[in-house]
Amino acid sequence: MAKSSKRTAAAARDPLMGFRAAPKIRARIVRWAEDQPDHPSLPDAVHQLVELGLGRSAAKKVRTPSTRSANAARAAELASKTIDTQSSQDATNAERETRKQKLLRGPRSFQQVRKDR
Repeated sequence: MAKSSKRTAAAARDPLMGFRAAPKIRARIVRWAEDQPDHPSLPDAVHQLVELGLGRSAAKKVRTPSTRSANAARAAELASKTIDTQSSQDATNAERETRKQKLLRGPRSFQQVRKDR
């Protein structure tokens, strides 16, 4: 996890809260933070998870075009890996690649409404 050297204005004015977490919970928070594009520090990760749990994160978080493209690229990568694990080993490499591309593009009716294209 990346350590943030800057403190936000909110961190300076808002009261400090703390809690005890079992090692398994702390490990899950750390793993979650490592999977985030911005690699938040442990306190920032806890803060983001609390906001997610309270349902406020979506309203506060502004998604920039670069965040959207990074998320789209990550989703495409995950989809590609999943398709690779599920593809038929009886087919040729070219046939598997063709099938994979068709799945990643999706149905024509969906291609018109996709925001990543």
